[in-house]
Amino acid sequence: MQNEDNSKMGHSLLADRISEAIVNNFNGLNIKSGKPTVRSNGVQEWTVLAGLVALIYDTNDTEEPEIYPITMATGVKALPNRFREFSEGAMVHDLHAEILAIRLFNWFLLDECSKLVDKDVEHVSKIIERNKCSQFKLKDGIKLALLVTEPPCGDASISYLTDNLDNKEPWKEDVTNPRKRQKLDSDVAMIRGRTNFDKKGIVRTKPGRSDSVITLSKSCSDKLCMKQLIGITNAITSILFPEGIHLEYLVLPKDKLKEDDINRCFDHRFIQKLGGENNIHPLKVIGYNKDDYQFHKPKKHSPDVPSQLSLLHVIPSKFTQVLNNGVKNGSFIKNKRPKTNGESIICNKQLYKKAHILLDQDAATYVDLKKTNTRRQALKKKGRKTLSGWVSTDTDDFDLQ
Repeated sequence: MQNEDNSKMGHSLLADRISEAIVNNFNGLNIKSGKPTVRSNGVQEWTVLAGLVALIYDTNDTEEPEIYPITMATGVKALPNRFREFSEGAMVHDLHAEILAIRLFNWFLLDECSKLVDKDVEHVSKIIERNKCSQFKLKDGIKLALLVTEPPCGDASISYLTDNLDNKEPWKEDVTNPRKRQKLDSDVAMIRGRTNFDKKGIVRTKPGRSDSVITLSKSCSDKLCMKQLIGITNAITSILFPEGIHLEYLVLPKDKLKEDDINRCFDHRFIQKLGGENNIHPLKVIGYNKDDYQFHKPKKHSPDVPSQLSLLHVIPSKFTQVLNNGVKNGSFIKNKRPKTNGESIICNKQLYKKAHILLDQDAATYVDLKKTNTRRQALKKKGRKTLSGWVSTDTDDFDLQ
C-alpha cells in the first residue's frame, strides 16, 4: 500500500507538471485570433485545450523526466459526414482538441523525419532517430502523454456528463426529420452523443446538438481506446514508424475524472476482451490538480458558448494555424472543398504532400495507401470488432499522383 500511495503521489506531481507546461504555453501565446473571446453581445466563449508532451528519461523511470511540450490544440466541433462527399482529403473532419493535438503530432513527426533526411540541414531530434532499416523510431527513454482539460467525450465521461446536465432526459431520435437521419450501409445501431446515456460501455459518435446533422465521427473515448491497440501514428506516419508509437499517459483534471468510467471505457470493454493481445498498450490515466486554464467548459446555468474556432500550435517551432469548419479560418466554401491555400497542414492531403518524398510506395489513391499497411488495417479491424457498434464514416479519398 505504501508503494502504491507513493506511485499515485508521483503520478499526481507528474500530471501537475504536464498541465503547467501546456497551459503556460497556451497562456503565453500572443495571437490575434484562435483563443476564446467575448462576443459582441457580451457572451464569453469556451473551448477544450489538449496538449501532447514527450517525457524524456535519462536513465530509468524513477528519475524525474524532462517535459518537452510538442503540440497544443483547441476545439469542440466535428463536421457532418456528408462533407466527405466533396472533401477529397482537404478538410479536417474531427475538430475535438485531443484528436487535433494527435494529428498535429503526426505532422511534427513528418517534419522531424524530413529534417533528418535532408543532407543540407544539421538536425538532432529530441525524440526520434533513424533505425537500422533507415526508417524511424522513438528514441529510448521517451514516453508520451496527452493532456486534455475535459474528460474525452463518449464512454469515458458519460457519468461526468450526466452529473452536470440541467436536463437529464436522454435524446430521442426523431426519425421523421431527414436532417437528423443518415443513410447507413450497416445494420449496426449508431448511438449519438446523449442518446441512451443510461447505456454504458458502447461506441458513440461525437455529441453535437440533438438537432444537428449526423457526423459519424466516433467519440474521443472510442478513438483513444482504439489507439491503445493501433498507436497514435496515422495511415501515413505508421509506414515510417513500423515499431509503432503509443501514448503512455492520458492526463485529465482530477476533479472531473470518474474512475469507474475510465476503467470501463479503456480496460473492461476493450483490453480485457482482447486478452493477451501483444500489441495492446494500456493507457495510464492520471489526474492533475494545478489548473490555470481560463476557458473551461462552463458549469450549469451558464450563458457561455463554445468557440467556433480551433487553434493548432507546434510548440518547438512556434507555428500556429487557426481552423474553422475544418479548413484555415476564412477559407470555408459551402458544399465545396477549400482552395489549396485554405487547406490545413493536418488535413490528409497536406500530410501526404509533406510525406511523399519519405515514402517508398506507388499507391494510386489515399485509400490504396492505407491498404498497403496490412498490419495496421488488421489491428483496426480487430479493435472495431472488439468494441462493436462501430459505424465507419464515409470514404474521403483523393488521388496521390
